[in-house]
Amino acid sequence: MKGVQTPFILSKFFFPVLILAVLGIFFVFSFFIFIILKDAHFNDVSNRAEIIATAISEDIDAKKHESIQQAGDERNEIYKSIKTLFKTVIEFNPQINSIYTFRKTDTEGIVSFVVDSADTYDKDGNGTIEPDEMMASIGETYDTAQAPRILNALYTPTHDDEVTSDKWGEWISGYAPIRDATGKTVAVVGVDISATHYAEYLLLMQKVIAIAGAITLTLLALFSFLIFAQMKRFRAYIMEKLGEIQIIFENAPVGIYTILPDGTISTFNPKMVELSGVEYSQKIIGQNALKLDTYKKAGMDKFFKRGLAGESFEVETPYTSHFGHKTTHRHYIGTPLFVPNTKKVSRLLLIVQDITKQKELEKQNVEYSKNLELKVKQQTKHLEHQLQMEENSKKAMQNILEDYKQSEGSLKKERDRANAILSSMDEGVILTNQENNIVLINQAGGTALHTAPADTIGKKISHYIKLEDANEKKYNVENYIKNVIGHGDIARIGLGDKLFCKPPNNSKFPISLLITPFHSDGISGSVLVFKNIIKDKQLDEAKSSFISVASHQLRTPLTSIRWYAEMLRAESMKNFTEKERKYTENIYNGALRLNEIINLLLSLSRIESGKVQSKIEKLNCSECLAGILTQLSSQITKKAVHIEKEIDDDLPAVFGDRLQIEQALSNLLSNAINYSHTGGTIKIITKKEVGGIKISIKDNGIGIPTEEKNKIFDRFFRASNAIKIVPNGSGLGLTLVKELVKSWGGQIEFTSEENRGSTFSFTIPHSSRIL
Repeated sequence: MKGVQTPFILSKFFFPVLILAVLGIFFVFSFFIFIILKDAHFNDVSNRAEIIATAISEDIDAKKHESIQQAGDERNEIYKSIKTLFKTVIEFNPQINSIYTFRKTDTEGIVSFVVDSADTYDKDGNGTIEPDEMMASIGETYDTAQAPRILNALYTPTHDDEVTSDKWGEWISGYAPIRDATGKTVAVVGVDISATHYAEYLLLMQKVIAIAGAITLTLLALFSFLIFAQMKRFRAYIMEKLGEIQIIFENAPVGIYTILPDGTISTFNPKMVELSGVEYSQKIIGQNALKLDTYKKAGMDKFFKRGLAGESFEVETPYTSHFGHKTTHRHYIGTPLFVPNTKKVSRLLLIVQDITKQKELEKQNVEYSKNLELKVKQQTKHLEHQLQMEENSKKAMQNILEDYKQSEGSLKKERDRANAILSSMDEGVILTNQENNIVLINQAGGTALHTAPADTIGKKISHYIKLEDANEKKYNVENYIKNVIGHGDIARIGLGDKLFCKPPNNSKFPISLLITPFHSDGISGSVLVFKNIIKDKQLDEAKSSFISVASHQLRTPLTSIRWYAEMLRAESMKNFTEKERKYTENIYNGALRLNEIINLLLSLSRIESGKVQSKIEKLNCSECLAGILTQLSSQITKKAVHIEKEIDDDLPAVFGDRLQIEQALSNLLSNAINYSHTGGTIKIITKKEVGGIKISIKDNGIGIPTEEKNKIFDRFFRASNAIKIVPNGSGLGLTLVKELVKSWGGQIEFTSEENRGSTFSFTIPHSSRIL
């Protein structure tokens, strides 16, 4: 075929472009590898500093550290012991430059040093005190304006995220808080790790990458020679394929030819020779298709011009050939071929098919269509009947529209009524959009937030409802909204959550809050219903106080009842009749159950009032679980339940009160045993999670009815099916478990299906917040 262009892959530009592309990819890849290694090494050093600081802070007694008050305490035994600890850590970690502790002063932004690992004397005997030989004395101050993260460390664990430099040289610093028993940060441990090896590491990486680059370039050169050797064979292969295309062109069942931009016919395949009646192709090749009379009469010259202008076309036309004057019907498809990477047409490709026989068939179809007209007339009458029915339907639709207008008036009345109800509500109601901006608020909501409702429209909900707990820990209301919209659930914050709302005027009140998703009239967002529950809080506190006092007062007469009942059982049972023995036993068992309920009430009262004295220690949850199973072995044997355990091998230790954790486990396992069917299975699953561990107790017992699930943690509440199984329960066990889990900063949840079983799960953080 004439005019076939060489593909770019065979051109002289391909090989240089390939080399440049490979080089570019290599250097970009090397740059990203360097950045990744650099950041990874820096993060490794930073994390090491923070881990060492955290480990040291856990070994320092907060009260003892707080007793170091002034300069001169360097002789104090507590000071010496802490300093000895610092030096021991440095001996085992030579990369550490220094370790020190500091605390806040009365001046904002100023901290004072307490203990420093350095000693102020000439250790190497060179007559000069070097930076690492200078000690920060007790009380020596430091302005955190130069390093604000140091002041932040007094509240939360953190570490510097950049290499800093001052008179002590270069280092990366990590910080960890020293907390007292209440969880309050009283001081901070700082660890400085020398970063000079960090720069050496970067230089080493640069050398490695340079060497790798040299090796890569050498390999690329060898690869280039191999590619060049293969190019000749590849060109031969391509030319072979072009020859196959030529064969297809020559043997195609349709006519194919091409026209150059000036109208000259450049190629003409054998099928076109047959259609045109010419003896051979060379008689037509070279002639100008735009000037041939036969093409002009058929109007094809206009289509050729469109094709040469870059526009594809498809047309059917009768055509009388230039040679032989044979008249046929032809179907033309014209496709412009462009110069690579340009919009310039190099030639017009034409594909021609003889459709004379098809046209004859079309004439026959026309005759056949005439015979269908009679049938069409018959169908017309049927269609007219349908049109009449549609007219009747139209009238019915008009009646419906009139009814709709009347209902629209009723809807307006209902809307006005809803607005009146909204305005008269005691609770605050707020509607937000997808961006958490307020789009509606009632008068009660504006009054509770000390602002005019009109002033809140279009502003962020988090500006008006700021949540915090009694310790002023912040909770973002937008996170609750995001979870509600994302999962379609309902979020509830009630009296038991002990959260406060802090409006823009900085007032503060306990809040109950209900958040639900909202979708209507193109608006998608959330509805918040909230209320100031100060009176409810006062009533709850009075109730807890009453329960505590009442429980204490009940203990004295109950002790007497138990004592007399025991005396009767021990000394006089042999002289009693069967009925008297039964009454005595009932009195004794009733006293025991009443004592258990009083103990549960007192435990709940102490937990809710925050008066629980916790003994914090390092715990192995597997050991705690084994002890509880031993205590409950008689219940397990009596019910013949099968215990399965699924415990992670690398389960971490946690810090908490052993008695509280064991009490929570005991209550949940006891419930699972009591409400399982005889011979049932109880599965205990303990898994490691981010920040702690999660323990799940799963049974296949009676489950909880769906309509009663929301009350399962309420005091004295027992599910209707549970009462039938164990009539004498107190309804306080799950309430106590929930309060215990909340007290150590964990979370409790459950899933249940009636007659299929229940799963109760709770979490224990690595470090309980009661620390």
